[in-house]
Amino acid sequence: MFPEELRRVLNDLRGFRHLFRHGYDFELNGRRLAMLVRDWNESSGKVLSSLAGFAAQLRENELRG
Repeated sequence: MFPEELRRVLNDLRGFRHLFRHGYDFELNGRRLAMLVRDWNESSGKVLSSLAGFAAQLRENELRG
């Protein structure tokens, strides 16, 4: 569903989400957080485009039934 180039960024974001939701006593690493924000800002358009393409494929498959 996602191009190979986006998998690292998405995996890093997923890891941060997991840590944030389940890490009850931790401090955010400002440098690491800045890198995640930068990566998201650079990749968000491609991620959203990939999701839209996937949704279009699902709709097309549904119409073919």
